[in-house]
Amino acid sequence: MSNRLTIILLILISFSSSAFAQSDDPLGCATEKSKTLAFMVGEWKVRSNFRTSRRDNKWEKTEATSVIKQRFKECVYEELLTGERNGRPHQLLGLYSYNNLSDKLQWVGGHSEHGVLTLYEGEFVDDELILEYSMMLRSRLIHFRIVITKTREGFDLRSERSSDKKLWDAGWYRNYKKI
Repeated sequence: MSNRLTIILLILISFSSSAFAQSDDPLGCATEKSKTLAFMVGEWKVRSNFRTSRRDNKWEKTEATSVIKQRFKECVYEELLTGERNGRPHQLLGLYSYNNLSDKLQWVGGHSEHGVLTLYEGEFVDDELILEYSMMLRSRLIHFRIVITKTREGFDLRSERSSDKKLWDAGWYRNYKKI
């Protein structure tokens, strides 16, 4: 199943970038900027704190495992996170990369809860990798972002949302430590 989703994600990425002219960069996407993502490579124990209800402000703490590896050398990195959410098995599959056409770092992925594929773009800002995307939800434009912060033992990741890009509400915190 994960191989199929990986193939679909890679096809989507190739179609989205094929509309642009080819880059003159002889390294392709293996650049100094793409190498900034290499810190995530490894096997990880993930502590997760996920909000299960906004209305009641209920949170669920779980543990998961994550394997992040290079899919293409120094260019595309693949994550498979496996754990539980709401008492059910939960998986997340994501690809991190550098797009040498837009000069942005990217994440595209989906998970077993919703099956939705989303594409975030961004860059490092003050030592944090901030990746964002926006979509219409119930006739309102909602902004989403992933914020990744390096730590001594790995990295922290939080998922946030906002209606104005000023006030951000976190709904999922993950702490990654090497196994």
